[in-house]
Amino acid sequence: MSNSIATIQFLQQNPNTHFLRITDMSNDTPLGKKDTYLQDITNQNLQDYIKLLLNGRECEVWIEHRKMQGNTNVKFGQSYKMNFILEKPIEAVATVHTTQVPAVVSNQQPIMAEPIHNQNMLGNPFGLSAPQIMDNMMKANKLDDVKEALKETKDELAAVKKKNEILDDENRKLKTDLSIAAKDKEMAILAEKLDKKSWIDSPAFEKLMDKAPQMMESVVAMKMGATTETVSMGLGNPNVSSIKREFFEFVGESCTDDQINYLGSIVHFIGNENFMLELNQIIQKYANGNNG
Repeated sequence: MSNSIATIQFLQQNPNTHFLRITDMSNDTPLGKKDTYLQDITNQNLQDYIKLLLNGRECEVWIEHRKMQGNTNVKFGQSYKMNFILEKPIEAVATVHTTQVPAVVSNQQPIMAEPIHNQNMLGNPFGLSAPQIMDNMMKANKLDDVKEALKETKDELAAVKKKNEILDDENRKLKTDLSIAAKDKEMAILAEKLDKKSWIDSPAFEKLMDKAPQMMESVVAMKMGATTETVSMGLGNPNVSSIKREFFEFVGESCTDDQINYLGSIVHFIGNENFMLELNQIIQKYANGNNG
């Protein structure tokens, strides 16, 4: 089977993905289209198609089979070369009739026909030898492979960059969550410290002693184990409002020492706007019946 027939059969296997690259070896440029499909070849005759492209020129062409593979294409099978050399017409040899004459001895040497030199079928473009031409063509094929590999590498790099952007977003989110968790932990540690520290020993006690001495005396009395009657004796002071009086009565009857410590912590941080904002949110949450 000739190479041209095998090439046509290769194109017929899948006319949409199989194609040829035909190179003019005289100038190392594509002959015709860069990618030649079966539909481009008239009557599916490869030799006639190439002769039409050459338009009477003598040339050697390089045929390379390629097929699509995903977003790129790859070589398939063995590439080969086709020679298109014009046939020279045979010159007719004229017959010379001579008149018979007596034989004359002559010293002239017979004329020898000029030897016919075999035409170099490989051609000699750019003064290169056949091995050099083949070596250059192999380098060109390797260059095509490198270009295809570079394109695939660029696609992979774009995918890696996209993945890296996603990971960056996730990393920022995790850092935010970690910061919130650290803040919550800090608040929990502070609450634990305040819980372990006696209310009477806290700075808030000293401040409240200056602002509300009568209220503090009642709290101290309760902390020291005074009876309800003793506490109630201090509540008759006319400077104590009804709200404070009700609070003292509620604390004396219902609150434990630990609860009083928590109340003291709340009083201490009342001047902090952020603390009050978060505390109001918690109060509102439980006031709405959401105990989860």
